[in-house]
Amino acid sequence: MKKFAVLFLFLAMAVGSFAAPAKADQRYVMVVTISGHPFWNDIKKGAQDAAKELGVKFEFTGPVEFDSAAQAAQVDALVVTKPAGLIIGSYDPSMTQSINRAFASGIPVATFDSDAPDSNRLVYVGPDHYQIGWEYGKKMSELLNKKGQVGLLTQGASDALNRKTGRPAASLRSDDNGMA
Repeated sequence: MKKFAVLFLFLAMAVGSFAAPAKADQRYVMVVTISGHPFWNDIKKGAQDAAKELGVKFEFTGPVEFDSAAQAAQVDALVVTKPAGLIIGSYDPSMTQSINRAFASGIPVATFDSDAPDSNRLVYVGPDHYQIGWEYGKKMSELLNKKGQVGLLTQGASDALNRKTGRPAASLRSDDNGMA
């Protein structure tokens, strides 16, 4: 959980540099795609702990089930409330427009876990999903002794697509390993 607190502290400092100096009035909102998924429990707790330590307000929100359009709509609705900063897990390229609208309204935005590289976000903190896919492919090839076929199933988010269509396929097909 410490790493999530450190991540939140980093993001709060990054976006907080644009906010009013009165910390108690600063409100940071984390918007994720599937708020009802247990994956977020530790992240949410770490962010809450970090917010408490910083003396700022923290909110966690997002659609209960995977819904990129609903996440974008929530970000757009939050812009009107003028938070000190938005911290967004941007799983879909459609988030770029909402991030840019928030930024144009003077709200700093950081992305984490999954990026919106074509947006005006200030910073991205998270893994290189394309590289993760490459490592997945290498490991599958190794486990199958470089022979056979592999099927990949994932949801349609951009980070998952990087893992699925980018590097795993290239990695499996590299080194003349006979994989398909």
